[in-house]
Amino acid sequence: MCKPRTKDATDVAVYSPYDTVAAQEDAFTDEVRRFYETVQWEYRDGEVELDRKRERERLYVILLLFLVRMHEDGYADGAERLRRVVPAIPPTIPTVPADSPAFVFAKEEAARASRSIVDTIHDEMKAAAARAKDEGLPPDEVKAAAGAKLEELTKVGPERVSSTETVTGFTRGTLQAWEDSDVVTMAVWHTEEDPDVCKFCEHMHGAETPMGEPFFKKGETLSIPTGRDGHFSSTPDGELVPEFDTLVFDYADIYGPTLHVNCRCWLDYVLMGGDMDGYELESDE
Repeated sequence: MCKPRTKDATDVAVYSPYDTVAAQEDAFTDEVRRFYETVQWEYRDGEVELDRKRERERLYVILLLFLVRMHEDGYADGAERLRRVVPAIPPTIPTVPADSPAFVFAKEEAARASRSIVDTIHDEMKAAAARAKDEGLPPDEVKAAAGAKLEELTKVGPERVSSTETVTGFTRGTLQAWEDSDVVTMAVWHTEEDPDVCKFCEHMHGAETPMGEPFFKKGETLSIPTGRDGHFSSTPDGELVPEFDTLVFDYADIYGPTLHVNCRCWLDYVLMGGDMDGYELESDE
């Protein structure tokens, strides 16, 4: 996978729309970390018990508010990028909470993400406890093993969640601005084009999709050759076939980044006529 986005001032400067929301992303990371640290659970009768419904509801509210902000920031950024080449694009219109695209998206994504995150926490803790039981450890040590797993998840989970939801929310807001403009026909996938880009993202560089259409539908896959020359596996009938690494999009349609955790990709646009690419025009200024 791609290496995480970094704020190291010594890095080579590259275009990234997410730099504008770095402070909000950091604050969100802290908020998600507090959620992890306050997850309530018990070890009772040999099982890890966690009220997943309650924890999902807590996390849902945190995600919802953040995703609305990211959608709005992405919308503003997308509109501003268009105005550089199409000055007639109107200023951003304030959202209406009850039925705005920001809230429609945020409610769906917050529900999906909160369910996935809380279920992962529960399943990982339960698996850690099961391994400890299989080793014949006493109940207090089994409980400690489950707690240690939660501490481990708390160290890595918040930043992964924050990075993923920042990019996802920002991207969907940008796409909404382009759809509302009625002058954008295609969305184009871009990577940072540096050595840290993974082969999945590298494969997607330059891929296009019509506005309103996903790059991948839920259930579809992206398979890339392993890159190891001469590396094959055998089918049941003995046939040798090349090996592939595969991403399975089993959680939602993919309208743009993120492609995976710590994805640093971003989208560009093609205007009507197909002969004007936003990033190239901006770069020529």
